[in-house]
Amino acid sequence: MAQDETCRWLVVEARDGVLRNLMTRAADYYEFRQAHVRSCAPPKEVVQDILATPPAEWGFPALQSIITSPALREDGTVIQTPGYDPASRLYYAPDPTLVLPDLVEEPTTDHRQIALEMIQDILVDFPFVDDASRANAIAAMLTPICRPAIRGATPLALFDATRRVPAKVCSPRW
Repeated sequence: MAQDETCRWLVVEARDGVLRNLMTRAADYYEFRQAHVRSCAPPKEVVQDILATPPAEWGFPALQSIITSPALREDGTVIQTPGYDPASRLYYAPDPTLVLPDLVEEPTTDHRQIALEMIQDILVDFPFVDDASRANAIAAMLTPICRPAIRGATPLALFDATRRVPAKVCSPRW
């Protein structure tokens, strides 16, 4: 993994220089020359041999995606520990400055009501055309968090007005 110029995480191909660097930091390598032993970098032939191996044979677990905020697993539990999550095949890499409150395993009715009020507070000043439009906005906000818990496709959210559209005033026909 690497970060781009905006600090967004990316999955990158392991090239020989990168792999050799990682191997150098992961183990000590030695070469035997006549009666002498000395430290060395991993042999280039070993690095090339590893890179020639199909990735499926490397033995690493599958990676579905990288996430930067907590998300739901299919079983409804929350991914909140940074690192690889085997159950979801997601890698959670939060921003180091992200501070989240402790989450409860079993939310109460009060927890759910407070969460709903917080969501509605974000949208309180937006003049939605109707309740369906408000529900669409809330669903669009929650989908990225819930997406890992949903098998199959999720509905596409469409926003066709980002500001209030004045009501049309009909002029009388004479």
